[in-house]
Amino acid sequence: MNNIPFKTTGNQDAVFSKVSGSSGERMPATWRVNTSDIVANRPIVTITTKTSQNGFGKIIEGKLSYPIFTATADASTAQAAVYVDRYSFTATHDDRAGEVAHVESAHWFGQLVASAVVQAIMATGVNES
Repeated sequence: MNNIPFKTTGNQDAVFSKVSGSSGERMPATWRVNTSDIVANRPIVTITTKTSQNGFGKIIEGKLSYPIFTATADASTAQAAVYVDRYSFTATHDDRAGEVAHVESAHWFGQLVASAVVQAIMATGVNES
């Protein structure tokens, strides 16, 4: 399992570092951005795979947990507030098509999520397209 490099919105290099590899069916692989001394305040990604109910495919589930810190203090605690954005996806592959057949669809999905239109909808929660 490799680290996952990416660019921030400010075009800075960053990396999701591997925390643990999957140890098999239904066991998640985990990556984390190590930018905070407090582990709970670090963005984290998990990806899990499992066999579909009919036994002919794989189900891939991914989740991102992204803490957001505010500069203003929460009046009840007198501490800066922490909110968490959560993103997830589920993909299903029919293994009867063969692994090579899924390379193109996986690429399309990655490009779609990386598109400016989808990112704007995810950031604002508004679909004006």
